[in-house]
Amino acid sequence: METQPNPVDICPAMLEKRFEKIAQRFKLLSDPSRLQILSVICNQERNVTEICKQTRLNQANVSNTCSCLNVRILLPVDESATVAHKR
Repeated sequence: METQPNPVDICPAMLEKRFEKIAQRFKLLSDPSRLQILSVICNQERNVTEICKQTRLNQANVSNTCSCLNVRILLPVDESATVAHKR
């Protein structure tokens, strides 16, 4: 099991960067539609059309939200499929 460094042993600049990254992740999760989408795809890959049906969100909103989450590495996309599936 890998041990995490003690926060006291990390220089203040590195600690500040770590906190900024954590805060950015929480900001990503602050939108209810993002949470809806994540809840729909948490157990099964789905394409945008399927996500729209499950969440009743419009296609533009779902695509934009998935793109936002993907760019920030919370939502990997299977690009090998003919239709991109969010997982």
